[in-house]
Amino acid sequence: MSISKRIKSLFSMKGKTKIVINDIFEVPYNENKAQIISMPKTENESFKIKKWLCTVGDTILEGTAICELENNKNSLEFESFITGKLVSITSETGILKTGDEICRIEKA
Repeated sequence: MSISKRIKSLFSMKGKTKIVINDIFEVPYNENKAQIISMPKTENESFKIKKWLCTVGDTILEGTAICELENNKNSLEFESFITGKLVSITSETGILKTGDEICRIEKA
């Protein structure tokens, strides 16, 4: 497969939001510098990850949307509250509840 076809298969555009297909769920990282990002407490107790907006290995800035979460009532973008490298994402496709791990970010 050519490089341009591979790139097109990894990213698709929908409006201005980049949708990412993650084939890799974790890269090597320093556990002492990694922060676990968990599902926050919200009025709606559970969500599922609708789509990823970043790939594992990306440098994430504070405020960057990492993924889109949805439930039967609404959909929202989940933003990082720290700056660093996205080193691990959940491969979970089911429902995430308060406290469940979404990803890990290695602090810069």
